[in-house]
Amino acid sequence: MNMPSGRSNVSCVGSGGALLDGAVNRAGLVMVLLILFGCEPQLEGKDRFCPPDFNVIEDLFKPRCTQASCHAAGVHPAGGLDLQSSGVTARLIGVPATCGGVRVDPNDPDHSLLLEKVAGQPVCGGRMPLGGQPLTEGEVSCLREWMETVTATAGSSGPDGGQ
Repeated sequence: MNMPSGRSNVSCVGSGGALLDGAVNRAGLVMVLLILFGCEPQLEGKDRFCPPDFNVIEDLFKPRCTQASCHAAGVHPAGGLDLQSSGVTARLIGVPATCGGVRVDPNDPDHSLLLEKVAGQPVCGGRMPLGGQPLTEGEVSCLREWMETVTATAGSSGPDGGQ
């Protein structure tokens, strides 16, 4: 069979057993192969974004919130919130924010000011990190999962909820 240049007769079985057959150009073949074999499987919940050893304080707060000295340990961290030195969860869980609301509401972590500040339109002040790139969907997901975990375990693993 005489085929035009750049095209080949391909017959293959894709996901779900669907038979692909016919003339497919090279770019199309590459696209199909990437779709079928190049994508990582979808994971559910925290594991979709956070590696098992992900530490919110070390892997999120310190690089994203303390680098510009905003929430670093020191004389005057922004909003009076130090996200760098030990005792971070004790400074977050159930603590009133300087502009109203609760930093991390132990009864309703999803309605905490911390989450509003990084994931939506905060009731006070600007979206965080101020002047920086917004947190990714994955970072927000990891933060939300961490908040749920530390509020559930607060008091059972010391004043810092294990962090």
